[in-house]
Amino acid sequence: MAETVERYHAVVEAVDGSRLRLKTIQYGACGACALKGKCSSPESAERFVDATAAPGDTYKVGDEVWLVASKGMGFTALLYGVIIPFLIVFVSIFLFQALWHNEPLSGLCALALLVPYYLLLALNKGRMQRKLTFTVRHLAESGGTLLESGELRVES
Repeated sequence: MAETVERYHAVVEAVDGSRLRLKTIQYGACGACALKGKCSSPESAERFVDATAAPGDTYKVGDEVWLVASKGMGFTALLYGVIIPFLIVFVSIFLFQALWHNEPLSGLCALALLVPYYLLLALNKGRMQRKLTFTVRHLAESGGTLLESGELRVES
């Protein structure tokens, strides 16, 4: 079965053993936009990502690589970072409102419930890092078919 992954061109900025600090440049679609002269959005932005090199792979500063992430990883990050906190706040506001009939207190308590949630995430940081890891590949060995959408389809 084929797994569709997102791949991004990146440059190695720092190497510390098997840990890599990668720089990616995110380009906007400003060239094709009709409002490009009136918009204040930057055309490109640099992003830095930490990744772990596969055993046996060697990288040096300045190497161009593919930063590969599975689509499931993106959904997992969305789930833990946005969907679950939203549901905690949304459901708890209605529960507290039904109990107390006090909107400001209900809202404040609903937001306060996010504190233990994010503490729990912080305590499980190591587990989350193992679950949400990027794969790094040398630019020459993409190992798959590049789709028109910019995705890399890897045969497993």
